[in-house]
Parts: sequence; structure tokens; C-alpha cells
Amino acid sequence: MAKSKIEKQKYGIPSDAEMQEERQRLAALFSTLPEQRLGAAQTLIDRAAFLTVTIQRLERDMVKAGFSEEYQNGANQTGMKKTPAADLHVSYCRNLLAITKQLAVYLDEAGESEEDDFTRF
Repeated sequence: MAKSKIEKQKYGIPSDAEMQEERQRLAALFSTLPEQRLGAAQTLIDRAAFLTVTIQRLERDMVKAGFSEEYQNGANQTGMKKTPAADLHVSYCRNLLAITKQLAVYLDEAGESEEDDFTRF
């Protein structure tokens, strides 16, 4: 049976410390980029850090609360549905994957330019 009172979970914004730690981890991966390229990639790195930390929080919440919940519409219609956390998790994971692909292009281009310089030598 559906719960009479739905518990609302609040998904807090990651703390500055969590974000900074993830930014530093990601920045280390891109430390070989030229300064101009790193500046262009910085916004993507910031978004990736936010999404990574937020996804980790959502996963912890889902492990505790579950991925689905009961619902009841009217007297006779009941069932199970995804939790809001599960929906956010899917959306954020897709966004993180898109950002990761964009960041990979920066690394690929940096690798190609190094090869081109070596080939020209």
C-alpha cells in the first residue's frame, strides 16, 4: 500500500570542499594541456566536478532509500515508480557522459598536436 505521507528528500548542493577536491583531481588529468586550451576546458571541468559529486550523493541516497517507491492514484490504482533521485541520477549521468566526451576531445587534440610537432621535426 502507498505511504500516506511522502517523504521529500532534499538533494543539497555539494560543498566547496567536495567540489574543490574533484576539480583538482580532474585538473590533474588535463595538466598537460596548453594554458589556452585549459582555460577553454575549465568550465567543462567545473561542470564535471559538480555532476560527479552530485551523482555520488544521489547514489548514497538511493542505496539507503531505494530506487523505486509505491504510489497510489485514486482508490484502485497503485504501483511502483522510480524515485526522484533515480530520475536525477539518470539525467546527471547522461550529462556527465556528454561532458566527458567533450573533455576527451581536448585531450585527443593535445595528443595530436604533440604528434604533429614530432612528425614535423
